[in-house]
Amino acid sequence: MTSEWRNLPLQDVVSLVIDYRGKTPKKLGSDWSAHGYRAFSAKNIKTGQIVQPESIRFADVDLYKKWMKEEIQRRDILVTSEAPFGEVFLWDSNEKIVLSQCLFALRCKSDFYPPYIFYYMTTAQFQAELRGRATGTTVTGLRQPELLKCSIKCPNYPTQVFIADTLYALDKRIANNKAINHQLEQMTKMIYKSWFVDFEPWDGIMPNGWRTEKIGNLCRSVSQTHPRKKEKLIFFNTGDIDRGLFLHSTYSLVRDMPGQAKKSIEYNDILYSEIRPINKHYAYVSFNSHDYIVSTKLLVIRATGINSRRLYHYLTSEDVIAELQMEAESRSGTFPQIRFDNIQNMDILLATPEIEEKFATILNDMYNTIELNNAASAKLAEIRDILLPRLMSGKLKLSSEV
Repeated sequence: MTSEWRNLPLQDVVSLVIDYRGKTPKKLGSDWSAHGYRAFSAKNIKTGQIVQPESIRFADVDLYKKWMKEEIQRRDILVTSEAPFGEVFLWDSNEKIVLSQCLFALRCKSDFYPPYIFYYMTTAQFQAELRGRATGTTVTGLRQPELLKCSIKCPNYPTQVFIADTLYALDKRIANNKAINHQLEQMTKMIYKSWFVDFEPWDGIMPNGWRTEKIGNLCRSVSQTHPRKKEKLIFFNTGDIDRGLFLHSTYSLVRDMPGQAKKSIEYNDILYSEIRPINKHYAYVSFNSHDYIVSTKLLVIRATGINSRRLYHYLTSEDVIAELQMEAESRSGTFPQIRFDNIQNMDILLATPEIEEKFATILNDMYNTIELNNAASAKLAEIRDILLPRLMSGKLKLSSEV
């Protein structure tokens, strides 16, 4: 027997809304701590991802008890209300957390499967309804009552489980690939640090064949605007990259090409935010970038006389980021900003050609594995994104429904 599908307002699906967006440590007579319970805000949530972990604050036991009168439970759904609004995340952990600015949580009734509701909230149909209910001009936001009016299309509970678990299995494989890639990237950083950062010349004497070189002699800054004429292109701003990761979510609609100036990018380019280097908005373009453009607030750095991965590791090392941040703060206090001029005048230590080639070989081998994993994840994501609207529409017949 085929499952009966119903269109319900989200308020009929939810048993509890946890909303402490107006609270601050100061209002509660306290302050943030150096450690303790993590406090998430909207800027830490992208659909299906936790981002900018360095910006997460901490609450001690006393502040947590004052703040979280109703605690977050496993499989609550986190929703951002602005900056930006409509990002969703399924909290699939027993960790106790604090809900901070522009973020609230939904708890589903027992006859609804939370992963299914989460996945439905990522659909283009649901997201379009969210945008239609948003308010504000300068800052677009989402009011809780308007969110709860949004429609959810639901089959019976077993079908919800079947659909959500099918999609989750694909996402789990993608997450596993991401975890493997993270470990490989950490290993490349450790090798780089061991070979080139922790290196100290003996008695101040440089080994034979080693030298320093100005960065500006080894790369250039790309500033040309995007020449291609297409109705839709994938646009990355500074907030769309985070410590090597591209945060563009395939759950979201591809944004129309903005009217503002934009830059082309190519395979092996390095993207580096001009604003607040310490926020680590940088990434390496390791994919076919034909349909991508980036904001003019991102430096596009193209290697010319050095292995591009080698240059990337130099620019993203902690020492270089700290130096660029100091330079930015000395020039502009409110929005610490750098220019390519600041980068091109920096000195990089170069080893002998043999050592540089060996390091490049190690990098290439490890990043080839990373790119294979990324390609597999992209294919899995494509399958998920094809299945998602079909499963959620009720038009795709499932064996469990018969």
